[in-house]
Amino acid sequence: MSQYSTFRLSATEIRDPELKRLLEQVTDMFKVEAYQAISARAQNKPFKFSKLKVGVKKALDYDSVGEVIDSWIAKKDAATIQSLVSNNGTRAFLARNPSTIMLNVDIRSNNYILNQIDLKRNFSYINDKLIFERFANLFGVETKAPSTSSTTTIASPAIVLRLNLKRVKCIDETDPEWGGKDSIALGGVTVDDKENLSKIKEFHVGDFNDGDQKSYSPAKVLKEFKLDNINPSTFFGFISLAEKDSGGFSSFLNDLYNAIKAELTLIFAAVGAAAGAAIGSAIGGAIGTAIAGPLGTIIGVVAGLVLGALIGWLVSILKDDIFEPQITGIHLNANAAFTGPLQRLRYRDFGGYYLVEVFWSAS
Repeated sequence: MSQYSTFRLSATEIRDPELKRLLEQVTDMFKVEAYQAISARAQNKPFKFSKLKVGVKKALDYDSVGEVIDSWIAKKDAATIQSLVSNNGTRAFLARNPSTIMLNVDIRSNNYILNQIDLKRNFSYINDKLIFERFANLFGVETKAPSTSSTTTIASPAIVLRLNLKRVKCIDETDPEWGGKDSIALGGVTVDDKENLSKIKEFHVGDFNDGDQKSYSPAKVLKEFKLDNINPSTFFGFISLAEKDSGGFSSFLNDLYNAIKAELTLIFAAVGAAAGAAIGSAIGGAIGTAIAGPLGTIIGVVAGLVLGALIGWLVSILKDDIFEPQITGIHLNANAAFTGPLQRLRYRDFGGYYLVEVFWSAS
C-alpha cells in the first residue's frame, strides 16, 4: 500500500447514474430554496429563515442554503433582483423539471422548502452501498460502513501537509475579450481529516490575456495542515477562480459549503439506513468533528460536488464571474515526507478557459 494517493473531482464529470441522480436532485432542491429567497426579496419581504437544527445528542444551529444565498443576493441592486424573477422565474424552472421532487412545494409559503419535502420518501434510494462504496470509488479510497471501519495509529515525527499552487495559465480569456484583460483572483475552501472547514483566503493572481501565465517558484502554499498520527486520513481543497471584482467569494463558498453539508446531513439522517443511523447516534458536536472518518469524508465529497454544481447555476443567473470550484484531494495511509504529482484543475466558463496546477506535499 502506498503512503498516499491523490485525486481530482468535478461535478460535471460524474457518470454513475445513481450518483448523478442524488447530485442533481439535491442541487434542484437548493435551486428552489434560492428561488424562495429571490421571490421574497423581489417583493421587499425578505424570507425569514430559521436555523437548521442538526444533531441528536446535542442539536446545533446551522445556516440553511437558502439563507446563505439570500445573503449573497441581498448585495445586488433592486433591478438585478427583479430581473432574476422575470428571467429565471421559479414556475419556469419547475416546468422544465417535471419529474423532480420540487413539484409539490410552494415557494410563497412561509415554510422553508426543506421542511416541505418528505426526505425519507424522496431519497429512499440512498443506501449503504451507494454511500460507502460508489461514492468512495470516486476518489479511489477503500471506505467501509461505520460498523466495520477502523483507523490505525502510526508512530511518526511531526509532519505538516501542504496544498501548493504552482501555476495559473490563461488558455482563453473570458468574453468579451475586447474589454481588457481578465483580473483573476483565486480562493476556496479546505476540509481536513476531521471535517474542519477553513477558507483559502482569496488573493489576486494577475491580469491575463490569452496565453498569459503566472508561475510560483517556490510554490505558493495555499493551506497547511498539522498531521496527527491517525491514519488513514483524507484532505480536500475546493479551489475556484473569479474576477477580482467578485469580492468575498471565498467567504461565500465557505458559508455555502457548510450549509450544503448541514442539509445533506439531515437528508442522510432521514434515510434510516446504517449511514443515517450512524449520523443520528454520532452527532453531538459540530458537523465535521462529530462525523469524522468514512462517513464524514463522503458527506464532505458530496457537499463539494453539490457546491460545484450549485455555483455553476448561481453564476449563470447572478452574472457573477465565479468559476465552478474544482476538487483536489489526498488520502494518506502514513505520515512521511513526500512531494506529490502536479494536478491540473481546468476551469471553463464565461467563454474562457484557465488551467491551475496544484500539488500536495508533506515535510
